[in-house]
Amino acid sequence: MIGKRDSNIIPKAVAVLLLLPVLYGCAGLNPDGYAQQGELLDSDTTLTLLQQIGAGSMLQTRGSGFGGFAGQSYSLGYAAAVAARGNDVYVVDQSSGELVHINLALGEARVLMNLPDPSTRGVYVTRDLIVYVVDKSARAVRQLNAAGQTTRLFADPALIPAPVDVAETDWGGAIVVADELNDQLVLFNTLAGAFEVIGTNTSRPLLAQEIRAIAATRDSVYILDPQLGEVMRFNLRGVQIGNYGEDELQMPTALAVDRCGRLFVADQSGQGIFVSLSDMMQPGVRAQHSAIVPDQITDLWVDEDFLYVAAGAQGIQIFRIEPACPAL
Repeated sequence: MIGKRDSNIIPKAVAVLLLLPVLYGCAGLNPDGYAQQGELLDSDTTLTLLQQIGAGSMLQTRGSGFGGFAGQSYSLGYAAAVAARGNDVYVVDQSSGELVHINLALGEARVLMNLPDPSTRGVYVTRDLIVYVVDKSARAVRQLNAAGQTTRLFADPALIPAPVDVAETDWGGAIVVADELNDQLVLFNTLAGAFEVIGTNTSRPLLAQEIRAIAATRDSVYILDPQLGEVMRFNLRGVQIGNYGEDELQMPTALAVDRCGRLFVADQSGQGIFVSLSDMMQPGVRAQHSAIVPDQITDLWVDEDFLYVAAGAQGIQIFRIEPACPAL
């Protein structure tokens, strides 16, 4: 349940987060389009906890989404999915059935929309703050504007009868939607509709035994398969070009990829976040943590050099990633 009491408490760590430098772009791109990765895993990857939202952290409410009363306090119930750009954090709160927008700078929260089936892990936000969210009840992906209004509905009962996740690619301004019933990926042009299906045009019978989550960067898509216990990477024509975490992951639950092609995977091994490079030239490692990372992680998201960890009833943790991606 969500607690709502009169309060005006802004999370203390917001000030710390706002002082951190924001780095854009990558230098020394390799043929895959990522920054040179050799230096990234030469030293252990470290995750330093900066802020936690939920488990008692209170945010001031804004607008009429919370029963028409602004200025109350809001406590996150169950963080099923997370996406973020700068100070704007978008959370699927499964306990309330709401997609919530949190402004870290102001310490405010507001409801963007109500989800009839909030058990989704699928939420994505672009640099322009266009939000995509999986609406399982409508068997579709909704594109939302800043006011939470649906500006486009991506749906096809034959291609995505059970959408599970959504991400953006750089190929023609397309989004990719993962379907857990067909175990395939469908690419939608934001103007013209579906134009490519990955999973029916390969020599393999299926892309994966089970698609739990995806991440897309440039011209490839990463698929998390908890049944195989690994992450597989495909180009946008359905050709497998990598696999990660084989024999190292135990029931993986979430993944994210940063702008350097560094892969972060959460599993149920109790050993922390698994980190690997896209070029597979170095073995994966477990990140060092400045705080305990929850075992039951529902979603991961990377924005610049910050890792967002959604952990259900334990809320959201925000970590700084070191070493950072090379700057321009």
